[in-house]
Amino acid sequence: MDAQVEAVGSCKRKISVQIPVEDVKKKFEENYENLRKNLELPGFRRGHVPRRLIEKRFANDVIKDVRQTLVDESYKKAVEDNGLQVIGAPDFGGELPAITADEPYSFTVDVEVRPAFELPDYSLLSLKKPSAEPSEQEVAGRVDQYRHRMATLQTVDAAAQKDDVLIADLDVRTGEESVLKRENLSLPVAAQHIEAIKVENLSDALAGAKAGDVKTLNTIAPDDYFMEQHRGKPLTLTLSVKEVKRPVVPEGNDAWAKEMGFDSLDEFKQEIAKQIRRIKESEGRQVLRTQIRDQIAQLVQMDLPEKVTQVVSEDNAKRRRLLLQYHGVPAEEIEDRMKEQALESEEMVKKDLKLHFIFEDIAEQEVIFVTEDELHARVDQIAANYGAPPEKLWERMSREGQIDSLRKEMVDEKVIDLLISKAKVEELPAGAPDQPAQEEGKKTE
Repeated sequence: MDAQVEAVGSCKRKISVQIPVEDVKKKFEENYENLRKNLELPGFRRGHVPRRLIEKRFANDVIKDVRQTLVDESYKKAVEDNGLQVIGAPDFGGELPAITADEPYSFTVDVEVRPAFELPDYSLLSLKKPSAEPSEQEVAGRVDQYRHRMATLQTVDAAAQKDDVLIADLDVRTGEESVLKRENLSLPVAAQHIEAIKVENLSDALAGAKAGDVKTLNTIAPDDYFMEQHRGKPLTLTLSVKEVKRPVVPEGNDAWAKEMGFDSLDEFKQEIAKQIRRIKESEGRQVLRTQIRDQIAQLVQMDLPEKVTQVVSEDNAKRRRLLLQYHGVPAEEIEDRMKEQALESEEMVKKDLKLHFIFEDIAEQEVIFVTEDELHARVDQIAANYGAPPEKLWERMSREGQIDSLRKEMVDEKVIDLLISKAKVEELPAGAPDQPAQEEGKKTE
């Protein structure tokens, strides 16, 4: 067999193969001999069917089998002999050439090969890590959030304001027919819906209401309204206001902190500061990971194969879904995020493909891998986030080909952690403006 390899692009090779007639004849003979030994036909014992009869009845099958076998074997040998790192499926250009037993056989195949590039010096990476130290304003803001969560509603003899809640009786009518009634309905002034019915400028209509007022609102029943027979019909909503309730926010003092389970307000603030610090440390790690991806992609120059771009893009989508599942993102939110990310630019796809090759080479050079125990532990964590049995999740992920994607994601995480450990990391002072990468990093969590 003779195989010539021609570079027809930075990542594309044309392999021209010629198989000597002796090898072609030998393969035909082997095929017919195997048929003769195992074939049974009426009137003939196994192994005694005449060759001419075999050729007459099975010639087309033998031709197809010989051709495919020779192509598969010679293609594999050509790739191995020439040290080609083929990625993606080979392209034989449609129908293979015809083959006969008394002539040499030739074919060509186009393949894409792994791009050649050099890994940079990891110490050239320079990262900026935002401070994880919480500011007084952040602590105070989080304390205020807790205070507002513990607010109690008290009836007031006043016009309703935006943060108030109305207690009212509701009567929903279509024409003269009453289709829904609710007593003592609790309705925030800031609401946009009443009993799943969207009402335009609802909060404006409710603001200023007092006990004893009657509000009449007109709208159209939504297409997904739970009472199917009224969908799309005009609705008149009558609200008879009984009370206006206003949230009373507790004062942030030691007495309130004790209700929260702490000895003093200062102790509560210290706990809040710890919470904020943990969150900012997690966000800071994500910022560093994003900076690593950006910088390593800029440092490495390579030409990318064209046909595998779409395949890698689909694989990246699988891995993003797994990462979101690992972080416990609700299923419906995952779908929304995946739709948004499906619109990513061509440049982002190229960047992801470049990082795919870079991280793969670093993992091989640094002997980075994921053990089966680590893989099972990650699946267990995903299962715990969704309340699913780990063994069932593992079975489903294996069936859908997600285990390999998960393994690759985990190897990439280890590669990035290694790069961070070798890079120069500057921690920004508290209160310094966020880096541009920080916002991008948050989106990928």
